[in-house]
Amino acid sequence: MPQRTYVVAGEPVTLIVTRIVADTCAKDLVLEEYAILAPLPLGEPVEVRFTPARPGRIRFSACAMNMVAGEIVAQ
Repeated sequence: MPQRTYVVAGEPVTLIVTRIVADTCAKDLVLEEYAILAPLPLGEPVEVRFTPARPGRIRFSACAMNMVAGEIVAQ
């Protein structure tokens, strides 16, 4: 997933994430603000759906130590 992704506030969003690296700590997609914790099995596309409630930045991470992280910007 890119480090920054842009979406429209109030519109449903579907993220499709596929983990392609076996030896990594990035095994779960976490959007804490929306109480989303999606396991990322190796080589399998995972759909994550949510609707950004308002404009702003939504932080995501894929590692428990927040080393693999980025943001979704709702406009």
